[in-house]
Amino acid sequence: MSNIDIIAVATPAELDRFIELPVRLYKADANYVAPLMLERREALSPAKNPYFQHATTQFWLARGNCFDILWPNIAAVNNQHVFMATGHDNLTVNQVT
Repeated sequence: MSNIDIIAVATPAELDRFIELPVRLYKADANYVAPLMLERREALSPAKNPYFQHATTQFWLARGNCFDILWPNIAAVNNQHVFMATGHDNLTVNQVT
């Protein structure tokens, strides 16, 4: 039976693995154009991207039995949109452990 572990991205090294995964997945595709890693890091950085001023995010990596990263995942809540749509200024997201 195959197990998949979901790992929350918590360190800069894990964020790099998150960003670099598509490059590894599509390396055999001659038509794939890899993004600039610096641009991807800045786009996912709360210090550089204004989106994070009003959004809450969590990045995850899915890891299989061979401890190889299978796929990146993102959950994002745009609090600005939640307020405009519901009139509430916050949203509670329950964490599943």
